[in-house]
Amino acid sequence: MANSVSESLRRFDEEIQKRKYTRHSWTKFVLDGRAGREGLKNWAIQKYHQTYLQIPIFSILHARADNVEIRRFMVDQLVDEETSLRSGSDAHYTLMGRFAKAMGASDSEIANTPPGDAVQRYVDEIKDICTREHPVVVLAAMYAGESQTAEVITMVLEQLRRQFGLSDEDLEWFAVHAGDDAHADAERDLIEKFGADVPDLEKSGIRVIDRFMTHWHKLQDYYFNVTSLGVDEAPLTARSA
Repeated sequence: MANSVSESLRRFDEEIQKRKYTRHSWTKFVLDGRAGREGLKNWAIQKYHQTYLQIPIFSILHARADNVEIRRFMVDQLVDEETSLRSGSDAHYTLMGRFAKAMGASDSEIANTPPGDAVQRYVDEIKDICTREHPVVVLAAMYAGESQTAEVITMVLEQLRRQFGLSDEDLEWFAVHAGDDAHADAERDLIEKFGADVPDLEKSGIRVIDRFMTHWHKLQDYYFNVTSLGVDEAPLTARSA
């Protein structure tokens, strides 16, 4: 059974690698230095909403899981996301709001700009996965996102620092997510440890990873459009590799 779990994890990694969002148009656009302050302000406001609205996914999984190690990991995630105790000087959505203000947003603009439909749809999909799927299978979806985060955010952080000369305080959201795969490593370890208890782990995990990645890429398409708005040379629609 251990070999079966290892094979499932290999297949999960294979699927994630095929659809990495380092190749997405939003990432390329920012790394090419084409994103301006206005576009990044638009993105950051929407990213603030995403970061704020998705936090209950950890509460949902915590409430559903009987496994104490998964429950404690969800508590760690909540502490990291919503407090200043372990991961940054404030809640992660507040750190993103700080970046939005560095790009020119006001507190009123952040508060009064509603989340885009694509942001709300993404959050609703992830909440549904957390509500319906086996807790270990939910971890596969979380792993699909977090196993890519450090790589992307490290590159974006370096580009934003070069392009805009921002302070460490302005860029703290990026700093706490860059170069740190601790959450992804923990999710992978939990899948490896408890995956044998899941019927059809590979099939269920691939299905949920596909669902997550599909909606994640739709969200990135939306982020590309709000970031590139008003840039003359920007293509009208996002293209994923």
